[in-house]
Amino acid sequence: MAHRQNLEQLISIKPDYIGFIFYPKSPRNILEPEIILSVPTEINRVAVVVNKPFDEIATIIKKFNVNCIQLHGNETPEFCSEVKKLGVTTIKAFAVDNDFNFGITKEYNTDFFLFDAKGEKVGGNGTKYNWQILKHYNHTTPYFLSGGIMPNDAIALKQSCINAYAIDINSKFEISPGLKDIKAVEQFKLQLSK
Repeated sequence: MAHRQNLEQLISIKPDYIGFIFYPKSPRNILEPEIILSVPTEINRVAVVVNKPFDEIATIIKKFNVNCIQLHGNETPEFCSEVKKLGVTTIKAFAVDNDFNFGITKEYNTDFFLFDAKGEKVGGNGTKYNWQILKHYNHTTPYFLSGGIMPNDAIALKQSCINAYAIDINSKFEISPGLKDIKAVEQFKLQLSK
């Protein structure tokens, strides 16, 4: 019940995207996926998957009215292209560090990339990386910046000259896994828009 109320509060501040994690190994794994159906269609509903079979992704899209898929595993360029043919926005995530080769992104035909911090887990490590390495990314596909973003990072992000399409916030804006600190999200959104 608390998560349902939390989602309603999040919807009220009108983020551009709301992500739902479909990965059993994550502490944020969605237990009541039908909750997604309560998200208004003007907000992008993102299903985050990790190496999930194609048929399961297709089922998630159809059953829960998802319009974005974030592919957060070792999905091949060919697999990502097949998912894109399902008529959804595709976001391919990459775990980056100072040695990341941005050239590999050229192989992928997705709508967006997401650059997350490389860590022990697939995602949700809550760690930051040197955003300046994103200046080495020189392709046309827009990207989301992710990885340990904190509520007090809004000003630094604006001053970083990083040309991110969107900022993906997660663990540092939580009261507990999957439960957002609504006030922190609201203030962060307001600071970014100033």
